[in-house]
Amino acid sequence: MTTDEFIVLCDGIVCKSDLHIKPTYEEENVRIHDRLVDTSLEQMPYRDVLKLKTGFIYLSEIDDSRDYSSYFYILERITEHFNASVKDVASWSNIVWHDVIQFVKSLPEYPHTNAFVQEEFLKPERERARAAKRLQRFGVTLSIKDNDLEITNTEGAIDYINTLAGSIGGCEGLKMLLKELPFETSFGRYLLPHQGNLPMMSMVEPEVPYGYLFNLFLKYLSNDCSCIEANKNFEELKSVTTDLCLALYNAQKANIWNDIARMSTDIVSLMHELVIRYDIYTLPQTGTSFTTDWCRFLTKWVKRNPQCTLILKSFVEYHHSLMSACLSIANNDKCIIISSTSKEGKLIRNIPPIFQPYIIKDVASLNEDFDLPNDFLKVNYMMHPIYRKGDTYVLLPTPLGVWCWFESLKRGIMKMEGNIGKEIGLAMEDFIRNKMQSHGITAHTGNYSFEDIEGECDILIQAKKGDLLIESKKKSFSRNALEGDDHFIWSELYDFLYSQMQCVRTEYGVRKHSPLELTNKEGNMYSYRWQPQYTNNDGVLHDRCISKVTMTLKEYGPMQDNILVTQLIENIIGKHIDSTFPTTHYSQCDVDEFKKYFSKINKTLDMMTDFYTKLCIKNPAFHCRFYSMEQLYHLIRRSNNADDLYREIAEVYVSTGTQNFWNELALRLQMRIAKGINDINNTQ
Repeated sequence: MTTDEFIVLCDGIVCKSDLHIKPTYEEENVRIHDRLVDTSLEQMPYRDVLKLKTGFIYLSEIDDSRDYSSYFYILERITEHFNASVKDVASWSNIVWHDVIQFVKSLPEYPHTNAFVQEEFLKPERERARAAKRLQRFGVTLSIKDNDLEITNTEGAIDYINTLAGSIGGCEGLKMLLKELPFETSFGRYLLPHQGNLPMMSMVEPEVPYGYLFNLFLKYLSNDCSCIEANKNFEELKSVTTDLCLALYNAQKANIWNDIARMSTDIVSLMHELVIRYDIYTLPQTGTSFTTDWCRFLTKWVKRNPQCTLILKSFVEYHHSLMSACLSIANNDKCIIISSTSKEGKLIRNIPPIFQPYIIKDVASLNEDFDLPNDFLKVNYMMHPIYRKGDTYVLLPTPLGVWCWFESLKRGIMKMEGNIGKEIGLAMEDFIRNKMQSHGITAHTGNYSFEDIEGECDILIQAKKGDLLIESKKKSFSRNALEGDDHFIWSELYDFLYSQMQCVRTEYGVRKHSPLELTNKEGNMYSYRWQPQYTNNDGVLHDRCISKVTMTLKEYGPMQDNILVTQLIENIIGKHIDSTFPTTHYSQCDVDEFKKYFSKINKTLDMMTDFYTKLCIKNPAFHCRFYSMEQLYHLIRRSNNADDLYREIAEVYVSTGTQNFWNELALRLQMRIAKGINDINNTQ
């Protein structure tokens, strides 16, 4: 039902008599809630009612010609009798809606307008509409379609944004951007001002789209600052881009509890929003210590491999020496311009022609077609760590550019020796196990079999209070997924779901068939025995747990939040992910690939459901975790043994709702310092 249709419906309902005595909440509940949840009636998703309420918020903000408060009031009085557990209500066509609306209109306080103007009611939606209205000065057109805000004719706003970014210049713009953010030295990243759980919705403020600004400034990295009012233009640029991103994408987090509620009712669109939220509002960063350690390990891994060609070994060695030289002069908070006559410049000039395509890119071609915030198919900076600008070379601020060294290294490996490139997932496991070993953590791996099932365990760690099962996946989001395409998102979430199935399969095997014999690739065997309890220092027996960890090469942003991971697993077990594939939007090749992946997803979900059902463990998803390799790397650095790592992964569950691992980790670090506890990560 649209807002116009609801207006006609309400205006056509006449109150036969006003209620002079206000009914109790319980009496209202019988007349509203109980009638609408009658399962004998034809049903529709309850979220359709919430979308209609949102539609009136948008309409009231962009249309000053009419008062819509009475219609919003009707919906507000109805929805206050429902909570997040309600999935379906009577469809709009049912006569029961006529009776419910007539009852609300008969209440003594109808039409109460104050509720409509209070900021705590759907403030994020109000802010979105107001942001869209401010963009009308650039010729943006606004309308309501399917109870959502539709924004068209954004060309004027985009042109204005490009003009501002171009006048500031890329290097100066990045310097200004980073100057606003605190830098956490313990893991070499800037912390983003993401809002956590706030007491009231009225406290939520629009966030600056740092990811969008970063890609914009890369587009103009060839431009020098040409404006005497660069600071003023930068503030204007932040303001307009904040409005544009808020208006175009209803993805900014209002409250984590909203996301949790939507997991059970609207999981597909939520996944879409989480991806957009991460890409637009978060800077793509990587710590220098992690990246250099990983690249160094990968270089040695290639050089030790007898299958690798001499040209590949020469490339990785040259790549490593050049990376070391460039990072020695790189800066955390600004771009570095390297003269072609400097020592580092001569090194770059002398890169063998065969290696240059993997390392150097002309600055003028960076993100050259990038305009809209989610134009990720047009983002191209990450494949090269060095950018040529005339007779000079540019290095990005280290946290923003250091990962490009890995991407260029990987691309060279894949191009020169594709078979070896396919084994990078195995290198990830070796790298993490080596890091664990250096911190006194024993990790086991191997194949196993029980019943008629064969499986593999990438990493097993046994601690006093429980076990850690870690499965690694090298896949990360494609640019199609980054643009928010639902089908690509789900097809690429397959690796996460499959890894969690592998973990619960291993858990089932050891709980029901202990000891589980793990045989590694060298033929060595480890007997994995399940210990259901442990004795604490107080002499009391406690239950042990198994935490199931997915490790990916790159980050998945808010999707890795502990609370959301738990909710995702809980809401997806026992279900199938279904979708249609319009051939007008996708190629037949894409459709065939989607069908294959969705079939694999549903098969995986069936297996997960089967193992979880057999285990009969209370709240099993509570022990599911999702980390990037860098995130796990830093948790290992904070540990001196298996018990420390188990504490970091399994016992630290509190979330402030920022949906940002690094913000949460920084907070934990501050709390430990405040308590006078030495953090291992600060000493290494």
